[in-house]
Amino acid sequence: AIWNMKTQEKLFQKKRVEHDLEIARDIQKNFLPKEFPPYGDFSLYAMTQPALKVGGDFFDYFESGKDKLSLVIGDISGKGVAAALYMAKLLGDFRKEALACVNAKETLSLMNRILLKTAPPGMYVTAVYILVDLKEKLITYSSAGHLPLLHFEADSKRINELVLDEGLPLGIEPDAVFIEGTVAGAATFAWPAGFAAARAASSDLAPVLAEVDKRRDEAVKRLQ
Repeated sequence: AIWNMKTQEKLFQKKRVEHDLEIARDIQKNFLPKEFPPYGDFSLYAMTQPALKVGGDFFDYFESGKDKLSLVIGDISGKGVAAALYMAKLLGDFRKEALACVNAKETLSLMNRILLKTAPPGMYVTAVYILVDLKEKLITYSSAGHLPLLHFEADSKRINELVLDEGLPLGIEPDAVFIEGTVAGAATFAWPAGFAAARAASSDLAPVLAEVDKRRDEAVKRLQ
């Protein structure tokens, strides 16, 4: 009887955790963009599929001034309810604080200070923040410990990594310094932190990876 009670208790706890994860997954999905309207000559697309029912990967875009479009992609440490719920707050903070900043590196510096004050202990965020000048067709970017951007050069028809000093992830060091770079607008791709590992492992993310490759090829063809 004691064994049966312990077994039932474990099953109950497992179902409760699964239920909580389902709720958190729905919250996460509702906060990520689902539509990607064109902005003049500039178009964008994004998708994500978490390794668990709830993951830490996030992305967002929003208008941040006249002829300015902001994009952010990143990954919160940990995979689960805490990461998903903090992601919702993080996206709201990015939208609010980016309007008060004049460039990409300043936005990351401000977000770093916010995370140090508000994030749960041990939580940090890798991110790349992109500021698109729709009028001048320029892309300014800054990274906080995230993977390099890939950029298609229309003249050479080559895809190159936009390598910066990646800097520290957000939420680790109060005096972290972020730098930024600028390139002429073309096809630019940003990856979540787990993308390379997922591709190498040939996991069940195959449909996602195929869609990413398709969108990449379509973008490149439009520029050739």
